[in-house]
This record gives sequence, C-alpha cells and structure tokens, in this order.
Amino acid sequence: MVASRKLQYYKTMRDREPMRKIEYHSTLYYYDGPQVFEARDSIGGHYVGVMIEPDDGSDRFLICGVDPFQLRLFREGKVDLLAILLKSSVDERFLTVDGYSLSGQFVIRPVSGDIPNEYLPEADFYLPVSENESTVLSEAREQQNMILELSVTPPEATE
Repeated sequence: MVASRKLQYYKTMRDREPMRKIEYHSTLYYYDGPQVFEARDSIGGHYVGVMIEPDDGSDRFLICGVDPFQLRLFREGKVDLLAILLKSSVDERFLTVDGYSLSGQFVIRPVSGDIPNEYLPEADFYLPVSENESTVLSEAREQQNMILELSVTPPEATE
C-alpha cells in the first residue's frame, strides 16, 4: 500500500454536495492491483487516487483534486506523489464509497481535515519513467504536444 490510515467523513454536509462522481481515467502505478490512478470529473477536474488501508476486505482510495500541471509533472517523474497530495485543497479530498469500480464513473465522499500522516506516501515516490524513451517522444512531452500510441496486430500475427 502506498498509504494507510482512516479519515473521518464529514459529520454534517448541509453546506456541501455530499458526494461527487468522477470517472476513472488511467492507472498510474500498479502492484497487485491499482495503487495510484488518475480520474476526472464531469467539468474536467483532475484527481489522483491512492490506495489506503482496506476496509472489511474492500480496497479503498484516498482521492485528491490536483492541478493539471502538477499531475503532468508527476506523470513525467519530475514531482513526487507526496508533493501533489499535500498541495491539494482541503475541499478536494475524498474517499471511495462502497461498491465503486475503477471502470467508468463512481461516487466519492468528501472527508474532513488534513490528510493524516499514515495515509501519506513516503517522500520520493516518483512514477517510473522509461529509460528507453526516444528523443522525439521526450521533446513532444516537453512541448506539451499530443502523443498518440497505437497497438496494432498485423494480419499475419493472427494466423
């Protein structure tokens, strides 16, 4: 697990929307299941989910709203996970709700307070970056150009 500890749900949610829907976008780090993933909401907000201590055998994730620029730097291995989680707004911290699935949309519930140290990953948790990255690919990323990756199967491979 990247992080572990329990956060408390808001006791009253009269002034806020009690739950929010986000949509799974991609897995950023996988080890015996998704440990860190990226998600987005309906208006384009970016989120990072980090696996925390399971509850009754069910995987749970701490979800934090993140700045798109910081997320890009994290994906490139230039910023560690702890830094982007600590920069998240107190109003943009959530937990997954029972019955979620990392496919399509799922509901998250707001949590209160600062992120407990037990939920935070250790410092210097960077995403692994491919050492064989081509010059063209690295330049495209630096210039924030679109990168299109294709996986094709030639007809002779299916015979």
